[in-house]
Amino acid sequence: MDKSTVDKIFKHAKIARDAYADMPESFRKYFHLRPTSDNITIVSTLPYAPMRGLSVSPDDLSERLSAIQKKLPSLLSMSDTSGDLLRELGFQARRGKRALEEDIQASFIRGMLDNESEYQGIAFVASELTLGDNKRFDVVGFKDDTLYIFELKRARTVTAAPQVKAYCELVMEHRDSFERVLFVYPNRIVPHFNRVKGIAVMSYAENSDLKTWKDWCKAASSLTPSQKCSPDISGIDIWLFQQALAFKKLPNS
Repeated sequence: MDKSTVDKIFKHAKIARDAYADMPESFRKYFHLRPTSDNITIVSTLPYAPMRGLSVSPDDLSERLSAIQKKLPSLLSMSDTSGDLLRELGFQARRGKRALEEDIQASFIRGMLDNESEYQGIAFVASELTLGDNKRFDVVGFKDDTLYIFELKRARTVTAAPQVKAYCELVMEHRDSFERVLFVYPNRIVPHFNRVKGIAVMSYAENSDLKTWKDWCKAASSLTPSQKCSPDISGIDIWLFQQALAFKKLPNS
């Protein structure tokens, strides 16, 4: 892991943290920040613009955040013109397979931010977290003394558990670097973590043999003898999501 890259991400994370602290809760629910070694990305989790990003320089961040905040009532109205307004602010549309995956990712993050019971109190920290080593964690969460790494898949795949297990091992290998950056992270500060937990998130299917998936996950995420002697890395869990609608019903007039 390149120290100069981590230093740049750390610097940008501090700038992003200070700028983001002034944003209201309604803003933070639908926009979060992703510091990189080059710039800082403003990321949308709006249902009509899932995971669209706007890359801005650290010097321009506060001004761009303020511009979005001024338009926030219109953006959250989700009217016919909301998408056009978001594009005017600089966010670009995505299409195809990647767009479907990002819709799931944005929905997952909104659920964490809403503190829905299925997330077991795990707080949202980051999306697409990377320290410049070509490894990107779809979603990162934090609870108590544990850092959670979520790998999201549109469908079910045998690659998910080994992939998230490798991410957990990477975090513990470079724990000092991750702790340094996450201690100043804008969306949520992670003061310190003692353990890292990987969770593979995949689509549920009515006729899929859950026992087979459970046995496979246990085998794929098994720890080496040296890891079993350490409490740092837990086994890998599987969460299977079901897409459904949630309702806010208007009272009878």
